Order: sequence, then C-alpha cells, then structure tokens
Amino acid sequence: MCAKKNLLTCFAIFCLICSYGFSNEEIYLGEGDILSINILGYPQYSKAEVTVGPDGKISMPLIGDIEAAGLTPSQLKGVVTERFKTGDFLKDPRVFVTLVRSRSRFVSVIGSGVDGPGVYPLEGETRIMEVVARAKPNDTAMLRHVTVTRGDEQKVVDLEKLLDHADLKQNILLQPGDVINVPQDREIFAFIMGEVNNPGAIPIKGDVTLAEAIALADGQTQDALMSRITVSHQGEELREIDFTRFLLKGDLSQNIALKPGDIINIPVDTESFVNILGEVRSPGKIKLPPRGISLLQALAQAGGATNNARLSHIRIISLERPGRIVDLEQAIETGDTSSVPILSAGDTVLVPEKPMVWRKFTRLVAEFILLNTAIAIISGID
Repeated sequence: MCAKKNLLTCFAIFCLICSYGFSNEEIYLGEGDILSINILGYPQYSKAEVTVGPDGKISMPLIGDIEAAGLTPSQLKGVVTERFKTGDFLKDPRVFVTLVRSRSRFVSVIGSGVDGPGVYPLEGETRIMEVVARAKPNDTAMLRHVTVTRGDEQKVVDLEKLLDHADLKQNILLQPGDVINVPQDREIFAFIMGEVNNPGAIPIKGDVTLAEAIALADGQTQDALMSRITVSHQGEELREIDFTRFLLKGDLSQNIALKPGDIINIPVDTESFVNILGEVRSPGKIKLPPRGISLLQALAQAGGATNNARLSHIRIISLERPGRIVDLEQAIETGDTSSVPILSAGDTVLVPEKPMVWRKFTRLVAEFILLNTAIAIISGID
C-alpha cells in the first residue's frame, strides 16, 4: 500500500498532481488576502497584487472600490467584469482573479497520526493533501479515516483512496478554521498492560515478538509474574505464556510473534513476596529471592524494627500452615538463630506494638537510669 510504504513520497507526488485542474470549489476571500487581478490585454487596468483591506474592499483602476470579502475568486471576477462593462470602460473584458496568498486564514491539524500537529496557513486555494503533508504523517496514521470539522459539520476523507487509486474527490478544498484530525490506526497496534514500566500501544510493523514488545514498553517491573503472561486476540481463547522458559532456557516457542489487536497482560507476582506489617520502619512487600528469606532478613529489608516493636510476639500468617507466634527477642539475646523461621511466598509478618504498660515501664526505667547517671556525675564533681 502506497500510504504505508512511503507516505512522504506519495504525498509529495500527489501534491504536485493535485495542484491543478480544480475549479468546482473555491474559498471565500477575507481581510488580508492578496489577489492578482489581470485584465487580458489591458495591463494598465490590471493589478499584480491587490490586498483585501480591513473594510473588506479592494481598489481597482477606473472602477474604484469593490466589496471582495465574502466572495469567491470566481464571484469577484464576475463583479469586476460587470463593473468594467456597465461603466462603459471596456466592452468585453476578460478578467482573471487569482488568490496569491492568504495572510489571515489558518487551519488546524491534530491527532497522533502526524508528527507535526499545529496551525497551518492557507496559501491560496489549499487542499487537504498539502496541509496533511506539511504536518508530517507518521507510519501509524489512519489515512482512510481523516476527519475535517467545519463549524457544526464533520466530513470523513479517505486519503488512502487518493494515494492508492487517485480518487481526487478526496482532496477537498479547505476553508479557514477547518480542523483536520489524523488519528492513529488502532488496527496496526498491539496493547501491553500490567507490570511493565510503560504500558500502552505498541506499533506492529512487520514481525514483532513478545520480547520486543516488552522492550518497547521499557521492560517489566520487579513485581512482574513472567511465567503467567496472557495474550488475547479479538475474542479468541486466552493464551498463557511462560516467558521465564524463554528467559532462562531459551525456549523460542514462548517468544511468540504478535498480531495487530493483540492484548498482552503481564500480571503482578503475588506469589513471590512476603508482607511485613506493624512496627517496622518500612512496612510493605519484600521480594522473595529464589533461595528463600528468613524472618531476620525480612525485618532487616523492612528497615528494622521500631523502638515500640514487641519482638517476643511476632505473628506469622501463612497460606500453607496455621498461624504461629515467634519469639525473636530470645533468639537475638541468645544469638541462637536456629529457631528463626524461613518465610514462604505469601506469608504476612505482623510485628506488634509493645503494650502501653510495658512502654510506660520502659520509659520510667530509662528516666531512672538517666537520673542516677546525673547524680553520679554531680557527686563526682563534689
């Protein structure tokens, strides 16, 4: 398809072809437009450049001021011709009116299908192909469904028909204020979601593998469950991919080729974490390494226990066994860590707060020690 193979080349060729031979549509003139008005055989009455003034008028030799704003070039040609005839200046003048340049007329180009969205001036009789080409359509442009909004009306233009089949009806003449929307073609995308750093649409150009799609999404997060990736396609049966077999063993069957419209979901790994809650400095999830993790290591990764932590009554809630209470305080005091348990995936560790009575007692002991220390220092001075 011409539109996909080389958009800019196709646009350039068609802009040259389509700049001729259109007389069935014309734009309306306005303030600041620069016209060329030629009276064939009478250069003294012609004007190479005449500007539509703020009052909407132009001035011509012999016939004076003419209201030009709101007229098309063809209509203005008729008015000029009639003025020369009714004023008995010329019997049968042959008048040519050309819009040379428009200084106050703009159209807007929007949409993700162009690299240069923005406001573009209308230069004379400007057609949609020329403006879209200036806005630099990219490989994702849905050229078969370009919309032009004019006031309350909207027209759909199929530029692929223009490019592939020379359907010149699609190359419509633009009017000031038109808004041209060149959308992305969603049918040439796959969509990746879940545990990747940049979820969203992935353009499918040629053969794109799952590994390439993950790379285009800036890679998986640390919470990604790569062994349970799912791929669905337009109502077809969900396919599950164990991508770890590709990563660890080079199993190419798991690095599948994607199709436009595929939806890839990389789920969160809820099975390879333990949760640390309560009186720790950084509560939350702790990644479970392949060799496992002990309760002491998990507490260290959570920033350690706070001063209010009751280490003698740590509760471990497990998916695989009944909940249990661990006296970590004794293990720390004796140095015997043989009884410190190894945590399993999905375990939740709750580090409780010391009872209020115990906290008050601890504070009193600390104050007592501080007071005795002060007394000892004072006695030593005496």
